[in-house]
Amino acid sequence: MLLLTHSKAFFRRAIIGMALLAMIVLSTHPVVAATDSSAAASSIDPEQLPPFMKPELLAHIVAMDMTDTQKATFRSALGTCVSSLPGIIQKEIRRGGTDIPKRVQRAVNRKFNAFDKSVRKTLNEDQMAHWSDYFEGFKTAMSEAYLSR
Repeated sequence: MLLLTHSKAFFRRAIIGMALLAMIVLSTHPVVAATDSSAAASSIDPEQLPPFMKPELLAHIVAMDMTDTQKATFRSALGTCVSSLPGIIQKEIRRGGTDIPKRVQRAVNRKFNAFDKSVRKTLNEDQMAHWSDYFEGFKTAMSEAYLSR
């Protein structure tokens, strides 16, 4: 009999980490890195990806051409942001009171801004345009996924 001693959040973070690792490994693979972003975006089945890994967003990640240090920062910040969203939404709902949607949106925006700030400080000027495009798409995708419930 297998006893699970870890929480759902642990497994969620582990799955997100594995997905990010696979994404970064693929982005550094010579064949994938050599393709243009539209070809890379068209070869992925979007139905099987989480909302923050839509093909158009993956194309921006590949185009950023991050160093190993930047990738580690990105993975860590993304994992923290994505794994904390359900918890902060539930926390605001449990608190009750008035204007819950507004409080939830503020809490989500704080997490998004922390993610942006931690990644942005590691990027150089050439990567900023792709980061801005990725981050805007990320916020839209995550808001649609979590706030539409």
